[in-house]
Amino acid sequence: MKRIAMCLAAAVHCKAPIIVTFNLRHFRPEHLDPWGVRAVHPQSFLIHLFRQEQSVVLKKLERWFQAQGQDNEADSVPSGRFLAQNP
Repeated sequence: MKRIAMCLAAAVHCKAPIIVTFNLRHFRPEHLDPWGVRAVHPQSFLIHLFRQEQSVVLKKLERWFQAQGQDNEADSVPSGRFLAQNP
C-alpha cells in the first residue's frame, strides 16, 4: 500500500489528473476523487489519446518504427482508419 500512496502523492504534487495503471483495484475512485485524480487502464488511455490526437499519435508511431529500422511497407504503421475502427 505504501507504493500506491506514494504514486497518489506524486500525482497530487504534480497536479496530474490521471494515473495510468494496470492496478485499478488498488486505485479506487472513492480514494482518488477527494484529490481530483482518477485511475485509467493503459489501453483506455491509449484509445482516448488516439481519438483525441490521431495525427500526432501516428506521427510518433512512424518515428518510432523508423528508429527501429522497420520503415518498409510490411512493417509500416497501420492507417488511422484501421486504428479508429479497431480500438
